[in-house]
Amino acid sequence: MIDEKIVWSQPILILSNAWESDEINDWNGAVEIDNEAGNIKAPFFIAGKKEEVIENGQSTNRLTGLVIGDLEKASVASGTGIYGFYQG
Repeated sequence: MIDEKIVWSQPILILSNAWESDEINDWNGAVEIDNEAGNIKAPFFIAGKKEEVIENGQSTNRLTGLVIGDLEKASVASGTGIYGFYQG
């Protein structure tokens, strides 16, 4: 805070101890949809919009958005994290 005004907000909560979450501990790494608990678990998520673009007579699908999770399973990169695309 500067002069009683918020100048930075961090919306991401990072826990160093995953053992305190039964949801994480019980998950086997496969896709699970739990309507009662209101959650979806998956190795990765893709959020954004797709556009079909014709270039040089060929159709390409472009993603503007994020891939979050196991980037290797998403065929994006190696590691785990957040990867952003702009018309990629």
